[in-house]
Amino acid sequence: MILSLQTVNTVGHTKKVVTNACLFLGYYTGNMAGPFFYKENQRPRYELGIWSVIVSHLLEVAIILVLRFFLMIENRRRDKIQAICDSESEEDKLAREIERNTTTFSGSGE
Repeated sequence: MILSLQTVNTVGHTKKVVTNACLFLGYYTGNMAGPFFYKENQRPRYELGIWSVIVSHLLEVAIILVLRFFLMIENRRRDKIQAICDSESEEDKLAREIERNTTTFSGSGE
């Protein structure tokens, strides 16, 4: 699910293909390098291999939290630019969202 997050949030066919290619390049590189962390002389505990998995998962969580933080800041900035406020009625918010989606996903953003 985390791998698909970036591709789904990318608008434009070319950008989507490049994002997908970069994700798969990193994924396959990790899958090729992973077995080299399991050394024969560390059998049966494989400390280096186990710790490499733990550290990589912790880094993944940290990167996702940093991404969330930056996206929150960007969303607040865009909301201020578009003058979205809490006092707006639900109908006005819906009309604004429909117009934004029409212009954002019209295919001319590439």
